[in-house]
Amino acid sequence: MVKAFNTLYGPYIAADPRHPAGRRVLFYAGDDPDAKARFHRLADQFGFAPVDLGSLRDGGRLMQLGGPLSGLHLLKQD
Repeated sequence: MVKAFNTLYGPYIAADPRHPAGRRVLFYAGDDPDAKARFHRLADQFGFAPVDLGSLRDGGRLMQLGGPLSGLHLLKQD
């Protein structure tokens, strides 16, 4: 299992993740290295800039509602 997409507001997910200023950052976390690697490749193919936050316990807490990354809108310049 990989936790992702819950830090972004719906309009940010629906829009093209590629922006003239960069790609939309997508945080994710999980405990299975193979699942995270597959998710990373898929998110990258969709145009997001995936960022691995580590385990579900630690990274998941950063992403939960009210956490420091909840609703944070970032672009990564390539």
